[in-house]
Amino acid sequence: MGHEAVRSACGDFRESWQYGIKQMAKLTAAVRDGLEATAQAYGATDQAVAKALAPSGVPAPSGGSGEASPFG
Repeated sequence: MGHEAVRSACGDFRESWQYGIKQMAKLTAAVRDGLEATAQAYGATDQAVAKALAPSGVPAPSGGSGEASPFG
């Protein structure tokens, strides 16, 4: 790529691409965080409903506490 205009355009493209990738990484992290919070909220709600519907003296089933996340 000996021509200066082409070299400059390629450099500009690379910089824009790197910026876009960084923005996508930030947004992906935000989506992950939101999904983890949603999974925890659903788990807590599920546990509360199970407890409310369980007969007196019978513990609610475990596993719906929202502590475990499929996102790591």
